[in-house]
Amino acid sequence: MEDLYAPPIVMIRKKYETAFLFNKIKHVTGTRYNIRPDLDDLREAEVSGLYTKETTAGFFRAYTLTPVHMGLVKFINKYGFLSMNQLISLGERAVWPGTDLNNIIYQCVAYGLLFKNQILFDNYATIDLFGLDTGGYFALEEVGTKQNKLLYTQGIDERLNIYRKAVYLVRYNNSQTKNIYMLEDIIGEVNLKSYTEKTLLFDSKIAKILNIEQQISEMVSELNSIGARVVDISNECGFNLDTPTAVTNIT
Repeated sequence: MEDLYAPPIVMIRKKYETAFLFNKIKHVTGTRYNIRPDLDDLREAEVSGLYTKETTAGFFRAYTLTPVHMGLVKFINKYGFLSMNQLISLGERAVWPGTDLNNIIYQCVAYGLLFKNQILFDNYATIDLFGLDTGGYFALEEVGTKQNKLLYTQGIDERLNIYRKAVYLVRYNNSQTKNIYMLEDIIGEVNLKSYTEKTLLFDSKIAKILNIEQQISEMVSELNSIGARVVDISNECGFNLDTPTAVTNIT
């Protein structure tokens, strides 16, 4: 007899985590040297007009920008996209105690080294992601560091996935993205043996919310049995995935 109380079977499709996160996004606010939602009428942007190599050179020559700022640029170049918490955590390992990294990160954006995307989710939780801006690429060229240049036309879903891989890379102090995959990208593949000795990342919190824990657990077990390494990145991503609650207006 059919169990009338059994939970419905949910079919998993590729990019299920990406689709889930994308559907939870309510708004994205972008900030860079010439797009400054944080400025009010009484303030002017630190950089105005056309941004050139000479603009970057001037800030470093005047020591408005310093090797500490450059260090944060190199972290972003290494990992692609990082959150505020990641940048502060990485920066604290390389600067004197008491250094105001929040202000330095602000300066990196204001003076054109980095840009910021603040993602607002449907439960009003936010996460700030930072990527390389024009001045950051100029500065890397000046010091002879190979640029890990990303397309500026990338969608926010692609930026989120680069960030989610960075979560793993930062945890294990690894900058090599080769042989690192998202488990959501191999859904439906028949021959999983090609992922032997490779690393696959997934988010168990998303699986729980979507009621697909059993299917994902079975897939993880199969991958482990062939020598793949499957890593749950849910605790390090910094996403608040709570269900939105109704807002009560108090008058």
